[in-house]
Amino acid sequence: MTASSTASSRTSGSPARRRKHLASLEDAFFARYPESRDRECCFFFDEFQEVAGWEKFVRLLGEEIASSLRGRALSTELLPFSFAEALTHQGVELPRPWPVAGAVRSRLQKAFDLYLSIGGFPEVLDFTIDAWRRTLQSYLEIAVLRDVAERHATGNVAALRFVVHSLLRSIGGKTSANALHQACCRCTRPRSVAAR
Repeated sequence: MTASSTASSRTSGSPARRRKHLASLEDAFFARYPESRDRECCFFFDEFQEVAGWEKFVRLLGEEIASSLRGRALSTELLPFSFAEALTHQGVELPRPWPVAGAVRSRLQKAFDLYLSIGGFPEVLDFTIDAWRRTLQSYLEIAVLRDVAERHATGNVAALRFVVHSLLRSIGGKTSANALHQACCRCTRPRSVAAR
């Protein structure tokens, strides 16, 4: 089978047919590995959102899992660390009573400035400056730019990147759609036109 026929087979067919193919994944796995039926199995999917109809498949699968567990299903939402949690992660105890003064206050202020700079993602708290910058840039590129551009079929990714970076640089500041548009037009215009 060629790459083009593989790609077209992924996107062809009715949504019901595609969901049927998705639902057959478990059957195909157990047909190949029947000894796994008596064990707990996990399926990991990459770029699953690219498969048309995946939402209904996951919703149905979730309902089946929840009903088979009869109320024992537990959803967990993971959020970045709060400042207090970041301090705990770094082995810094939040002093009581509050407020504090002197050297303790200075250390907390420095820790807070760092927290505001790098955020509360547990993964990057122990990284070097260069490593956390690369990691956070990859979060931005993947989660914001690529996913938004693909989901909304954005034709001008450079303009989207400019808008996102402008908004991130001015968090807490005022901006308007008109100001962003004018700035974006100035920055994305070819240099020969901008120089005139």
